[in-house]
Amino acid sequence: MSTPIPQEIKRKLKKKRLIFTITTGRSGTGYLAKMLGLLGVNIASHHEPEPKFSHVMRFVQTNPKIAYDFWVNKKLPFIAAQEKPVYIETSHLFCKGFVEPLLNLGIIPDIIILSRSCREVAKSLYELNAIPGRTQEGLKFLLSPDDPGVVPLPGWENYTNYQLCYWYCLEIKRRMEIYKKILQSINFYFGFFSWFGIKSDSLCLSSYSYHY
Repeated sequence: MSTPIPQEIKRKLKKKRLIFTITTGRSGTGYLAKMLGLLGVNIASHHEPEPKFSHVMRFVQTNPKIAYDFWVNKKLPFIAAQEKPVYIETSHLFCKGFVEPLLNLGIIPDIIILSRSCREVAKSLYELNAIPGRTQEGLKFLLSPDDPGVVPLPGWENYTNYQLCYWYCLEIKRRMEIYKKILQSINFYFGFFSWFGIKSDSLCLSSYSYHY
């Protein structure tokens, strides 16, 4: 683990509510950020702000310490500097190596699980040429079949681009269930909500508190 969160940053974070998403991407995250930002003047709602998870996501897969350093030195200071008490970020990269480091640092955020059908997401990724393990966009923003900790896919090099996109969606669905169970074990409440206007199957929000 990296160095602890500086006391001044920790003090500011205790006064804030942090909300992140677990999702595949191509699931309405940009629209969600805009909509949540309209809910009140005390909400700072972002889609993929700097410092971006994507800058280090690929390296985090094989070196989790980079995620700790990113939180402590980049992302948490940025969040702490926000004037509004509620910070929302809908980036789909949060679930790709950044959840456990944040929890281990003692910060338990609220989580939105945003789901869209695997077929629709895979089709969208395929059309954008964001192919897991193959293209530049796929490597930068998506998990790859040869990353540690993912569902094994023997012989993935022989799969079609669309099949790899669909595999990626299944991997994120698996992580949704994993993180749902982890967060349910931390707190007694987990709620499910429908979200009007988003091309998604479900939206669930869980409420937790910070622990330092």
